[in-house]
Amino acid sequence: MIIGMDVSSYPEMKDKGYRYYDENGTEIDVLEYGKKKGFNYGRLRLWNAPQNIPESGGYCDLLQTIAIAKRLKKLDIPYLLDFHYSDWWADPEHQNIPKAWKDLSVDAMAQELFAFTEQALLALKEADVYPDMIQIGNEIRNGMLFPVAKVPKWENLAKLVNSGIAAARKVNADTKLMIHLDEGATYAYYEEWFDHMMAQGMTDFDVIGLSYYPYIHGSFSDFEDCLQRLSQKYGKELNVAEFAHPFRRSKGSFFGEKEEQCAGYPASPVGQQESLQHLIQLIQSVPACSGFFYWEPFMRCENNDENGWGTFMELMDDAGKPVIALQKLQKLQK
Repeated sequence: MIIGMDVSSYPEMKDKGYRYYDENGTEIDVLEYGKKKGFNYGRLRLWNAPQNIPESGGYCDLLQTIAIAKRLKKLDIPYLLDFHYSDWWADPEHQNIPKAWKDLSVDAMAQELFAFTEQALLALKEADVYPDMIQIGNEIRNGMLFPVAKVPKWENLAKLVNSGIAAARKVNADTKLMIHLDEGATYAYYEEWFDHMMAQGMTDFDVIGLSYYPYIHGSFSDFEDCLQRLSQKYGKELNVAEFAHPFRRSKGSFFGEKEEQCAGYPASPVGQQESLQHLIQLIQSVPACSGFFYWEPFMRCENNDENGWGTFMELMDDAGKPVIALQKLQKLQK
């Protein structure tokens, strides 16, 4: 079973001087500690040219991805490479065209996407850190490279996704390819999307990736129903590409009482542990589901960032020590 950790922000956290400790207060390296506690897979996002976006800090470019991939490989941790196909964040509401691809036709954009994918993968191969799984786009339920391939422009979207698939297959035909959507508890979204895309010829992929954040996506029962129905209809491997639950409420409006009710578990250390355990048990009950990735368990933010992910959603507390869910991660798998 994949017990994954998205550690894309690891270089940024190091540069900002954040320090981490085990339960006894001994300073640790989070990659080594994560493996010790039961994480067995990494996930790294890749942005095209983050230097074009000042807010990005220039992180998650190819050179930094190679550097952190080397750390993972040295620790014998396989990893999933997440192509965002944007200079910064790509998610359901933001799929911004990279600056270098602005004003291109969809055909020209597909060629650029192929070239970027191929060149990035060749660089990783040359560095002897080739990914063990590849994700073509990030949370692309609403499309990608807006507005060129925004749903319902299915033909354009399939052309771009298929370009990424073709490039990955060219470099290494055997590496598993993931197609990743959000809203993991709503089967209707997945059926509509995959039916449209497969009708457009997007068929050469191996894994359906789902983002599932219970506090916004819906109940665990609806999520299980989605997994079961996806498995029955499409016969693909399934994987929870993103999951997280908070160990406390946010100081701002991001996570409060309403979100607790939706999630089914409180925003507390025990609630976080129980939510994660529920996820693991659910995955173990669905044979087609290979595991999950906890999104950014080691991200940290300044305490004055009221809605900062790294102030309440991670698996480390304000002092940089592991919360209960991380301390007991191995036991949760049994």
